[in-house]
Amino acid sequence: GVSCTLRHSFGRDDPRFAIPAGLLASTAFTKYPDVTVALYVMWKALQICYNLGIKEGVLPHVSNFTIFLYAFCTAIEFHAGILEPKTVRPSYIKFLQGMSGDRFNRFNLEPFSIYGQNASEQMREVSRKLNIINQAPLPKCSLASWK
Repeated sequence: GVSCTLRHSFGRDDPRFAIPAGLLASTAFTKYPDVTVALYVMWKALQICYNLGIKEGVLPHVSNFTIFLYAFCTAIEFHAGILEPKTVRPSYIKFLQGMSGDRFNRFNLEPFSIYGQNASEQMREVSRKLNIINQAPLPKCSLASWK
């Protein structure tokens, strides 16, 4: 709203209008924090900057970059969900559960106990709170064999 008001008041668009708009938005986030909105705005800003960089010839066009970005973000979610499941939002845990074929809560997290987060206990607690029931059978053989 601030950016639009400045644009209409001065009759032109200027990148410097983002400064007061950003300052006002950051002040508003201190009173009304919403992580989902903040993350959405951040990723959209990165996407817009990337598209502008391509348009201006500053950044190279990478085919399937959106797919790579999606995979990278999903990998970060899996990492956070495995090491500290209690810190991940319930909707993301359910997303990871679906991505893993309803097996996310069945990963062996005991090896991660050396890091001190007690991931196994956290996963049991999160599964209980979200009422996740183990319905999908585990595969007959694993993808990697440690023997």
